[in-house]
Amino acid sequence: MHDHIPDVVYHEYGHAINSDRYNGSGWNGGMSNGGLNEGFADIWAISLTESPVLGYGWDLVDPTISVRRYDQDRKVYPQDLVGEVHADGEIIAGAFWDLYLNLGSMSQMLNLFKYTYDSGVDGPDGDEGAIYTDILLEVLYADDNDADLSNGTPNDIAIISAFNLHGITLLSNAVISHNPVISSSGGSDILIAATVGMTYPWALGSANCYYKLNDASSWSTLVMNGNFSYNTTIPAQPSGTVVAYYLSLTDNYGNESAITPIAANLSPNSKANLPNFIMVGFEVVEEEDFDANQGFWQTGGQTDNATTGMWEIGIPIPSYGDPNDISTICQTDAQHTPGGLQCAFTGNASSINDGLGTNDVDGGHTTLYSPYYDLTSYVNPAFSYYRWYTNSPYSGANPGADWWQVMITDDGVNWKYVENNMSSDISWRKFAFRVSDYVNLTADVQLKFIASDSIRLGQNLDGGSLVEAAVDDLVLYEGGENTTFVKEILADKAKLIKVTNLLGKIVDPTSVSDNTTLFYIYDDGRVEKRLIFD
Repeated sequence: MHDHIPDVVYHEYGHAINSDRYNGSGWNGGMSNGGLNEGFADIWAISLTESPVLGYGWDLVDPTISVRRYDQDRKVYPQDLVGEVHADGEIIAGAFWDLYLNLGSMSQMLNLFKYTYDSGVDGPDGDEGAIYTDILLEVLYADDNDADLSNGTPNDIAIISAFNLHGITLLSNAVISHNPVISSSGGSDILIAATVGMTYPWALGSANCYYKLNDASSWSTLVMNGNFSYNTTIPAQPSGTVVAYYLSLTDNYGNESAITPIAANLSPNSKANLPNFIMVGFEVVEEEDFDANQGFWQTGGQTDNATTGMWEIGIPIPSYGDPNDISTICQTDAQHTPGGLQCAFTGNASSINDGLGTNDVDGGHTTLYSPYYDLTSYVNPAFSYYRWYTNSPYSGANPGADWWQVMITDDGVNWKYVENNMSSDISWRKFAFRVSDYVNLTADVQLKFIASDSIRLGQNLDGGSLVEAAVDDLVLYEGGENTTFVKEILADKAKLIKVTNLLGKIVDPTSVSDNTTLFYIYDDGRVEKRLIFD
């Protein structure tokens, strides 16, 4: 059962090599970057076994469980960088495993790998973009035979393609600085401008903008013009259009890097992060900010089964992997509304010093329901909202394994997905969509937001992830030329603030018994009495 335990010895001996080479080369204390140290130790172990699997047999119950493996579920920079050194090391170790496969020779791979020590590439945890890019460059230098990288190297395609499988390119440490465009007038071209910072400008092939309209599934491509400062123009669109877009760089080998927002380019959509959204020719009709503007929200549903981390509305308390390091934040430390205080969030801990998963979503899912919206008089309504979601925080178990879901209904019974993905983004991000792309414009339109911790028995911690979510600033718009209607509704709009039964108790109108009397109470003082019949 323990025939692969020597893998652990090989790995630990790799650490000794790392320490010896870096100390011997003048980098006192050995490697600083934890991911690099762990990854390089794995490479030494793999060089002896020539197997992508390390540590079969460490589990006394299931001999098929390994410590790490490199032939499944490749780790990719930057979306799989989670701040845990063993996991982050799988990115660079996986690149060298794939280089071995491309070259077909372990000795040839090792001959390139060994030269990376001579340059002493290193840096603090969190600088993996620069570190892994420099490792790639050192491998190309080791392979070069004429002191000129611009004309390629004998094995450059094998090297570049192996590293690219793990998101490491010559532009991995490049940064696109861009202020997202959030709105535009109908019929006007949309200027997209950005600046690019990069260590190796000679490696840049092009800067690009990708965009799509409304519920389209494919992206259109625009090449951005410039030199460090770049711009392009998204063609004019009619009022009532939602434009999604992201930016990226392509190196001179055709590999994509510096995707902004991170991972917005991934396919399928269940893996992709949110792009930026532009509301073209829309007017704001109503906003739910959980402060001055708050209608009747419902926290929790009949089918919810989470044991902790249920939705709340209030002032969020942040959680951290390390309270002294703000980069390890998990739950949000603030709501999104300028000048506001409150948002909806999944379960506060009592203090920022509590453990990272003290009150995260556990054991199932929890649901947040928006107010109902009567959209029967609208022509082209749209919603946007800001959300915070993570299933892969610093040191969290089973990163990227759980779902964030947003659904919409026009009858309170049948629901359609607006979002259904596993992509983590530990920041406030905006999503926008036209209602008619999903449901009919009825008097019973409603959204629900679902954060889940899935149970997968037999996996590590039964498959549970560390999950936190938050929602703020749900905005309803009208698009197109329906401006008269917008002015009328803005002048005379009432917001539902609660639904009560005959005893004055707040209730969920979707879960009451038949033959029940309910009172719908609005913020203008109006009360509607409704009878619910079988």
